[in-house]
Amino acid sequence: MRKINGAIWTLAIGLLPITTIGQIENYPIKDYKLPVIKRTSLDLGFSTNSSGLNGNVKGDPTGKATNSNFSFSGQGNASWNYYYQSPKWQRTSYASSSIQGNATGSKSKQANEDNRDYSSLYTSFSFSNHSLYYFSEKLFTSFHPYGGVNYDRGKSSNKYIDNTASIIIDNDHYYNNIASYIGLGLGLGYGRIEPVSDAHNMVFTLLDLKKSGNLLREPTTEEITVISQKISSLKNERYFDDRVHKIREVTILDSLLNTMGLTTRGDIGVSTTLYDNLNYAYVPSRYSGIQFWAEPRISYYNNTSKQTEIDRVNSHQLVLGANANLTYETPINIYWQRSINFSTSYADQTIDSKNESPTSKYKVSEIQLSGGYGYYPNTRTNFNIRVGGRYRNIDSDETINGKSYGLKYGEVFANGSLYYYLSPKVRIDASAQLAYKTNVDSNSNLYYSNLNFDKNAYDIFTTKEFSYGFVAKLTYAIF
Repeated sequence: MRKINGAIWTLAIGLLPITTIGQIENYPIKDYKLPVIKRTSLDLGFSTNSSGLNGNVKGDPTGKATNSNFSFSGQGNASWNYYYQSPKWQRTSYASSSIQGNATGSKSKQANEDNRDYSSLYTSFSFSNHSLYYFSEKLFTSFHPYGGVNYDRGKSSNKYIDNTASIIIDNDHYYNNIASYIGLGLGLGYGRIEPVSDAHNMVFTLLDLKKSGNLLREPTTEEITVISQKISSLKNERYFDDRVHKIREVTILDSLLNTMGLTTRGDIGVSTTLYDNLNYAYVPSRYSGIQFWAEPRISYYNNTSKQTEIDRVNSHQLVLGANANLTYETPINIYWQRSINFSTSYADQTIDSKNESPTSKYKVSEIQLSGGYGYYPNTRTNFNIRVGGRYRNIDSDETINGKSYGLKYGEVFANGSLYYYLSPKVRIDASAQLAYKTNVDSNSNLYYSNLNFDKNAYDIFTTKEFSYGFVAKLTYAIF
């Protein structure tokens, strides 16, 4: 009898971990780790548009009065993106460039003649690299170089002839602007924030298979992790045809589930559920972990502009500063997410406008705190709410009417969003926000407060503003 009881207890103990760990609803999303991912992409885009109008002016007795106008613009852009994720590295890099040309013109002829033409060319290039290197599981250093250059030039021509008054205007106006910036941030931090959206999507996909009766047994925690990491790898593969990419994802996942003994080979319900969740599900951005990070930085800005009959203006700006951030993201379970963000920054800015005004200095400090909850009952519906506040202070050696330039800005806010998926044809997307602000517009505050010669005017002058808004959208697909 004792041997029988012992065998029963041994069997029960052996089955207990499988029963507990194998429950899909209890999968610990917060512990999910991405596999090694490397993705590079280059995107090119081109666009043009044109419009025009030509017609007679009604009421002209000669019938010769006409108005005409036209416009044409063309744009080309290129963007390069690089993403790498491993236990040692978290890296995101991008570079982008664009060129855009515009030409417009108008002409009218009646008792007078009026011709106006405008053309412009705008080009830009920017880059950024944000890398975290982990010395250990939690300790890391950050490397953040960034920069860019923008060039803008244009010409406007205006010719006006009034035959009655003999007024003739004929002038051309040119302008050239070039702006560039470069910066570097080097920091140190502790902790790690891990994206867990893929695990979220796969857990709810498995729950759908379970509800529809297509799942032969409940997978273990380790199996769910393997399946989630597989979809993380598949979704980061590059394909020219997205349909081929989706077919590959469904085929490989279907085969993996069958190999694990979770589904029946050739079950169309499995592949359909996988396709629906990969193609139609609204996968929210969910993260897990806690991370503190401090980063000193330096940046330099240069701007040169020249206009017709105006001397060339050249300004330089040097910014020395630092920022610190604390991020806390935790999936409470597969349905609930809690997040807290704290950030503070300080910047010492020196602006030198050699042709315009003497060197001026600004000291800007800011602190912000926010937190919120997210609720995700399935892959198609989610609700988020967030509350927080921000305080900013600006001091300068500049004066207005003999008073020092200064600004204190405060804000508290709350916002929420809802995404409700009824079917592939019917979706509801809504959001709402509330905010209370003081000293909203820095320019008007400083101007009006310094018009008053009372030395305490600025201390008692405040602007208060309460704002609210909401957006609700119902989408229905006819076919």
